[in-house]
Amino acid sequence: YYTLYAHMSGRPPVKVGQWVSRGQRIGSMGKSGVATGTHLHLGVFYGGPPYNGGKSIDPRKLWS
Repeated sequence: YYTLYAHMSGRPPVKVGQWVSRGQRIGSMGKSGVATGTHLHLGVFYGGPPYNGGKSIDPRKLWS
């Protein structure tokens, strides 16, 4: 699985590959890119990142 958060404000306080805990702050909402207001977009992909052949999946099917 490959996850990403889009439209964040600034760089997140965690590094790629770093383990994080439930409830740990990993970033802040923003309105970067093509966004009309502050929000956070979660993307979950199987098989890699979306720009490298990863296929989008519904995260609710993983964590319901």
